[in-house]
Amino acid sequence: MGMIKNQFTQNSVATTKANPIWTGFHKKTFKERIDHLKKLDPGLFTEPFETGGLNTSIADHMVENCIGKLSVPMGLGLNFIINGKERIIPMALEEPSVIAASSSAAKFIAKYGGFKSLSSDPIMRGQIQIINCNVEEATFTIDHKKKEIIEYANEACQNMVKRGGGVIDVKAKVLKADPSLKALDSNSSEMLIVDLFVNVCESMGANIINTIAEHTAPFIEDLVGGRAGIKILSNLATERKAMASFEIPVDDMGWKNTPGKEVAQKIMEGFVFAKNDIYRATTHNKGIMNGIDAAAIACGQDWRAIEAAAHAYTILKHGKYQPMTNYQIVAKPNGKLYFKGTLELPITVGTVGGVIQNNPIYKNSMRMMGYPTAQELGETLLCVGLANNFAALRAMAVEGIQKGHMNLHAKNIAISAGVPHNLAMDAVEFMKRRGKISKDMAKNYLTALDLYTELRSDDSKSDVLPQKLSTFFLDIGMQNLDSPIVINIALESCSQKPIHISIEEDANAKISPEDLVIKKALFGDKGYQWLQGFFVELDLIKFSTSKDKFDDDLDELTISKEPS
Repeated sequence: MGMIKNQFTQNSVATTKANPIWTGFHKKTFKERIDHLKKLDPGLFTEPFETGGLNTSIADHMVENCIGKLSVPMGLGLNFIINGKERIIPMALEEPSVIAASSSAAKFIAKYGGFKSLSSDPIMRGQIQIINCNVEEATFTIDHKKKEIIEYANEACQNMVKRGGGVIDVKAKVLKADPSLKALDSNSSEMLIVDLFVNVCESMGANIINTIAEHTAPFIEDLVGGRAGIKILSNLATERKAMASFEIPVDDMGWKNTPGKEVAQKIMEGFVFAKNDIYRATTHNKGIMNGIDAAAIACGQDWRAIEAAAHAYTILKHGKYQPMTNYQIVAKPNGKLYFKGTLELPITVGTVGGVIQNNPIYKNSMRMMGYPTAQELGETLLCVGLANNFAALRAMAVEGIQKGHMNLHAKNIAISAGVPHNLAMDAVEFMKRRGKISKDMAKNYLTALDLYTELRSDDSKSDVLPQKLSTFFLDIGMQNLDSPIVINIALESCSQKPIHISIEEDANAKISPEDLVIKKALFGDKGYQWLQGFFVELDLIKFSTSKDKFDDDLDELTISKEPS
């Protein structure tokens, strides 16, 4: 544990900067990343990262009718500074760009002190439904017998009481049911709900809450009469909340060549859109849960309970469905304007119990995070959600969400088309330059690569394929042909940076100044129209396959030897 605190997450040292030991981590291969983790923490058991951790014998006892396991990619959210301490955050999900977005936003926010977070005590609520009782008398009895109820309820959680937890309060409320939904054997349209409030310490608390509620229900029945109905926890843990926030000077919000004030203004405009439209608010909140759920899954938490509570809380707090985050421009006494982002949610997580012991990956996640307390874990998840939301709003406001997202999507397409992993990003650049992200375009890259490899194997002394190739691409439509003429040429790069040249029909197509110089050197002023005309002329040339016709044509072409 000491190793992790000092080298992995710096939890023992306050900081306001992203740790340089992670610089370039995203550029490493999978094996290089695993080796990097081993160097930082030689005691980290990394084999589960490759196997998925969970073995089938354990899986078979976790769910019914088990037939196997389903793997999900897992990565690390980096650059998070939370209350002055670095947190490395494991995240598991299949959607590209989420981890990259959270890490990028966290790095940006770290320059201004990082995230601030706080949380309330881990108080969960268990509920006991009492039917067919005098609700007024029952409410009075519950209020005046609170001590006895708490003592009886705590008999079901003695170990938790010894750790400083257990039932701490009891409250009753009356619900009026819709008469049309009145139960067949019920004599009243009213029912009593007894809420038990339990400090669950380091656990998530679901199982122990249900045990306490079922243990206590008969005691409540004896006190107030009536019949106990549903006995269950509530996942809307409004007494167990966390809050995360950050502040950035508006003037420093500049991003992608867009001034800070403009970035802040556009993000606020997007936020107002979400506040006033439930359709936008739903997608806004999905982006928040992208980060929270991914971190929760990687840490063995009940992400479904977290998600359900988060959405319900927006309605409870605002009276209608609203964005979970809040953004505002605040003026400080020094006269400066600051952009402030905040996220407050109920968060039910645990660092003991549940499924954490079933999978060594969950243990690794806790280890890499520096063994946080349950409250610290909840705060961390909210910071991830806030980071993802901020990153998404900024991207949509400034350049559109697809630009960054499509890079990773295109990489997946390239790999699925058969492009070697070490050339995947080069294939992405190839597709982006042509404005077509598809398997067919990735296969065009492969065609050029295969031809290059074949020719090189006959003419080269080295069998090692270059890491990156430069390419030339041409796609010309011909009126009398069913499909366009496509030319792909792959060439070995003489410099570290590959060059991708194409001849486009659109004369105004974007091209970098460097590529324009090379294009001019190769083709001069000749462009798409000239090449199309060249191929039209080629199409006019006819070849005869008849030998007799060939001989006749040859006779006609014979040059007379007689002097003219």
